[in-house]
Amino acid sequence: MDTMVIEWKPDQEYEMRSMNAPSVDSLFCGSGAAPITKNIQDESRHNDRYTSGIAQASVAVSPTLYLARALKNHNIKERIESFSLEQAMYFEPYKESEIPLPLLQALRSNDLKQLQLVISSRNYDLEDARNQFGENFLHLACRMGLSTKIVEYLVLDTKVPLNVRDKFGRSPLHNACMSPFPDFDTIAFVLEEAPQLFLFEDNSGKTPLDGVLPRNFDRWTRFMAESGLLKRLTSVLEHPEDS
Repeated sequence: MDTMVIEWKPDQEYEMRSMNAPSVDSLFCGSGAAPITKNIQDESRHNDRYTSGIAQASVAVSPTLYLARALKNHNIKERIESFSLEQAMYFEPYKESEIPLPLLQALRSNDLKQLQLVISSRNYDLEDARNQFGENFLHLACRMGLSTKIVEYLVLDTKVPLNVRDKFGRSPLHNACMSPFPDFDTIAFVLEEAPQLFLFEDNSGKTPLDGVLPRNFDRWTRFMAESGLLKRLTSVLEHPEDS
């Protein structure tokens, strides 16, 4: 499978303009397909799960609804229930433990060289490390808003798994999406490695995108349209054997 390179500049400000903003309809709607954003607010009034995620402005579409319409046009279900067999098969078994203090201090420093030094000096194994809430190092890194380079190092070099749920059924992507200041470089990397995380509900029935703050709806929908992640996700879900 060809590797897709995602470029995204999270520091750049974007405006959603009703005429010029990229439309998810244009990305996914072929002839005869239902427009993705058509009557999207009418749909929300009939679905209590989404109602709280709709901003008053017509262009401030919830990323949850944005994704749901895209997947619906491909006959792909938009979420996977928290206690389903699919989740049980995808995620690592839940476990709790304690993370050594030197490792936590190195992680909190947000200094990649310092983290590497601590890990190598004591031969720590990060792959199975968990805290008392079942969080692994990627949960912590995404919750703290640490640099993308640290997240990449944890996944690619120390083999910390992304398919881990904490005590509340949340994946690292849940933590990244809840941030008031989303780091789209990190999110793009996580979703390139494990795009299915978009769909998994936590124990309260919320997917990662359900946790996005309304004030960030515009930035998120713009990101989803321009980064190619919607196409990546539909491709993986339609042809999982190629991912």
